Amino acid sequence: MTATSYYIDDSFSVLVSNLTGKAREACNALLQESGNILAGIPARPRIHLRQRDQAFFNKYIQEVQIPSLISIAATALSTEV
Repeated sequence: MTATSYYIDDSFSVLVSNLTGKAREACNALLQESGNILAGIPARPRIHLRQRDQAFFNKYIQEVQIPSLISIAATALSTEV
């Protein structure tokens, strides 16, 4: 994944966080595969990052938790050295 595509997904999540109803549902479908309960296929993110980044990305970007992300103090986040 390139830095550009990562940025586009972040921006898309911000857009989705401001939508409601069917528009939000349609956008969420682009971020996460819905799975199929009858076939036993779980819902899963469409984009996968390195293992160390995936949980953060799933929680805040693909699940569109932008207000929660904004409330995290920058000093509380680990970064690469």
